[in-house]
Order: sequence, then structure tokens, then C-alpha cells
Amino acid sequence: MRAGIMTGAAVVGLAILAAACTTPSGPALSPEASSATPQMAAETRFTMNSWGQPLAAWSVKPDGSGTWADSQPRNGNFTDRMIILHTLPADPAAAAALAQILARLPATPPTADGCRERITDQPYGELILPRSAGTTTYRYDAGCLDAPYAAYIQVLRQANEHVAARGRVAPVSPPQPPPEGPRQINR
Repeated sequence: MRAGIMTGAAVVGLAILAAACTTPSGPALSPEASSATPQMAAETRFTMNSWGQPLAAWSVKPDGSGTWADSQPRNGNFTDRMIILHTLPADPAAAAALAQILARLPATPPTADGCRERITDQPYGELILPRSAGTTTYRYDAGCLDAPYAAYIQVLRQANEHVAARGRVAPVSPPQPPPEGPRQINR
């Protein structure tokens, strides 16, 4: 029964992450958001976890090549997961589209600390984004539904869906251990 509850929580969390809405009064955009053609400075990495389990992870290089890892429960057991790694071929147009999405992130990562409207047990993780001024780590907790934070989650959702759409049609790589990344947000 516990696996069913955790699987249900993950499904609800993914739905919330997918349904997060942008609002015009969201966080200030980064200076790179005004660039006509944003470029990825270096490899960008993303992780999504729930209940300490990896759900998805990806890394994309400036030329668009990289990997996308999808996690599926084995035999319906949420805590026994199989990682399916897909190899993303180089695709400069896809990299430019991802850079365009990521350029909408706020310059300073928001936090879910002090969140007034919260749902527990939702996906969390981080995006590690190299920029010309240095690398920024964007940690997130999809359980925070406050409007400005929801706008931030919307950008992360769009970036994740952009890479996942490529990953779903990319070749599967040999089995891999779970991707490196955070298992819990430390507040």
C-alpha cells in the first residue's frame, strides 16, 4: 500500500509541476533574458526527485548533445526504480530553444522558504545553469504554489518538458546507475 501512496504522490506532484502557471508579476528576469539569441555557456544539468527517488534527470551541452534519464518503478514498487538513459544527439536548434526557455529564469534563484500555499510530498530537485557570470544552482520544491514561485516552476517545467520530448525519441543507452544529484532539499 505504501508504494501505491508514494506513486500517487509522485503523479500528483508531476501534475502540479506540469500545471504551474506563469504570472506577469513573477520574479525579475535575468539579464540574459533580454538577449536576442541566448546561448548555453556550458553543460546544463537538471534533476527531479520524489520521496528520495530519482524521477528524471538530464544534462545538455551547448551543442544540444547530452543525456535524458527517465525513472520507472519495477513491478509497481516506487522505491525500486529502473533508470532508462537516452542519448541526445547534437542539435544546435534544440540547444538554442532550451537556452531561450532558461533565459526566463530569475537572476537570483527563489526559495520555497516562507511559502504560504504549500502541498507536501511534491517533486523537488535542482537545475545547475552555467552562465557567463558564473554557475547558478536553482533548487526547487514543486509543492510551493505561491504565485511568484509558481512562475519559476513553470519555467523549469518547460525546460524539463523540452528535453524530455527529445529524450522520449532518442536512442536508449546501456543500463546506468541512478544519476548524481540531490535527494533532499536542505532548507
